[in-house]
Amino acid sequence: MPIESIDSNNNYTVNTNSNIKSTSNSDSNKASAFNDKLNEIISKDDNPSIAKILNEINNETDPVDREEDMILFNDVKHMIRKASGNVNLKMIKEGTITFPSATAPGYVRKAYRKALEKLPESQRGHITLGLALEYNTFIDSAKNGNAKVNSSLSVYENFMNYIEKAINSNPDFLGSGSSQHIRILFNNFQSNLQMY
Repeated sequence: MPIESIDSNNNYTVNTNSNIKSTSNSDSNKASAFNDKLNEIISKDDNPSIAKILNEINNETDPVDREEDMILFNDVKHMIRKASGNVNLKMIKEGTITFPSATAPGYVRKAYRKALEKLPESQRGHITLGLALEYNTFIDSAKNGNAKVNSSLSVYENFMNYIEKAINSNPDFLGSGSSQHIRILFNNFQSNLQMY
């Protein structure tokens, strides 16, 4: 049962089995809707990892972290169902190659997601993949150089500077015509970070 939408106040609309839409407007309604969703998934799914991860997400105190982790969960839940072991949210975050890192605070992931949504849809996929792979290489290189690597904003700023230099020396670094969209993405990302 997917969450159909989340508004700016973190109220969400859930589509239940009976096809009735219910929108929560208070914290108690949100908790009730989430618990209803959790119970429904538990009753339908024989993979205990699903319920465990949803409980972890539900217990997060920061609503933006919760929102971004729910988006991540919805993106990977089909893989969790196929997993033959005990999977938890930390394993998912640490095993996912993304830019910014899935372990980044929710406000960083949200700022990036909102910036990405402003790009033409035709550009999002290859830019997202290219940046994720480049970020993974960038982090691995930093680790091999014994640099301390974490999810701080300075790491993301250093990565964006690295990409900017690569684009300046090769405008088609991540694909033909992508450099202008990457610059727009990074500018919007930095602007969004100041808002959150």
